[in-house]
Amino acid sequence: MGTLKFSGEAKTFDGGIYNVTAGNTLDMSTEINLSKTMTGLVNGNLNWNSKILVAKTAVFQFTGSAGINWVDGFLEGGGILTNMTKLNMITSNTKYITTNLVAKSHC
Repeated sequence: MGTLKFSGEAKTFDGGIYNVTAGNTLDMSTEINLSKTMTGLVNGNLNWNSKILVAKTAVFQFTGSAGINWVDGFLEGGGILTNMTKLNMITSNTKYITTNLVAKSHC
């Protein structure tokens, strides 16, 4: 059991496979610049706690039982984010989408 926490300086996720097994956590607690398609099996906690930027296009296409936990933070960037994944709003913290970003959900 464990946690991988992204914090500090901004990170770039340029597509890729991100697996989170049951009992484990991937914690996105810093600015994340997204592009291309993020896939993987999420049976643990994939926590979104900060700013996510989409300048062009990005896709969340995770499978598994858990989905993405939008804990806190916001989405911006002027691009298009297509969500093919369960998105859990697990807290009452403020969450918002800014600028001219287009967010599409297909789940």
